[in-house]
Amino acid sequence: MDLTTESANPIVRLPVGTEAIKSFLLAVESIIQQQAEEHNQQRKSDKLEKRLHKELISLTEMEKWKYSNFRCQLHGPLSHKQPLSVKHAKIEALKKRVDMEKAKHLNSDQVFQAIHSYNRRARKTKFD
Repeated sequence: MDLTTESANPIVRLPVGTEAIKSFLLAVESIIQQQAEEHNQQRKSDKLEKRLHKELISLTEMEKWKYSNFRCQLHGPLSHKQPLSVKHAKIEALKKRVDMEKAKHLNSDQVFQAIHSYNRRARKTKFD
């Protein structure tokens, strides 16, 4: 065994190790960024769902109040100027936004899973 061969061997491998570390750090940064995006998307979706829930409770209270105070029939057509029709329209718009945000979150999660799976396969084939 030659001392120069032993000492030169790790130095030759150093660039390969450095590239592997850089690749690993890029993968970790990508995962952290994707998880942050998913977390923000989940928070936005949860916030909209809470808002929708509050609006539904408010609508129920308005309907109870109107029915008990005026003894009117609520199943008839509502005028566009009535608060209940405005509330119904607001709730429908919120439902659409909640559905859109949930779809965005689901899509974001699927993208993360695909990236993670690809990175895992790429590392496995690279180091096998």
